[in-house]
Amino acid sequence: MQKLSDVIGLPVLEKTSGSQIGEVQEVVLNYAKKVVTGVIVSEATWFSHDRGILFQDFVNFGQYAINVQDGKVVQDFSNVLNSVDICGFQTIVGKELYTAQGNYLGILADFVFDPSTGNVKLLELSDGVVTDFVYGRMAVPLTPVLGVMEDRLIVSERMQKLLQALNHKPSEVD
Repeated sequence: MQKLSDVIGLPVLEKTSGSQIGEVQEVVLNYAKKVVTGVIVSEATWFSHDRGILFQDFVNFGQYAINVQDGKVVQDFSNVLNSVDICGFQTIVGKELYTAQGNYLGILADFVFDPSTGNVKLLELSDGVVTDFVYGRMAVPLTPVLGVMEDRLIVSERMQKLLQALNHKPSEVD
């Protein structure tokens, strides 16, 4: 298991030559399917905006680098980014989580995923810097994300039940 925040900045290497073809700038998620779709990479060219690699094109996903067969797997990601239920990790981290009933759960701090499958397993919730330092963050199984708004995520009521089962009582929204 690996945190998505640890993926940002990883080098992307060609398996055959070992040369670096880019660096991960963003992780692209399909929040409805709860999977990593791919990554946006920076390349050594001027015209490489929204260029990425699909998860299925990774040969190895390691702790210190992502390996691909060759640079041909880097492709235009505009269509992927405009798809339904797709968002970038950095665009949703830091957003407040609410249930569909309006109950506040915390702030999305990170996701934990399986690098061999791309499946997102857990999300980390923050209650603030002091609480994170004293008690740590809550890691809970990812329940369906019902909506991604500009400043918040809406999740199913099941998330609140999971948090309560872990002895964490989210506050009610007034």
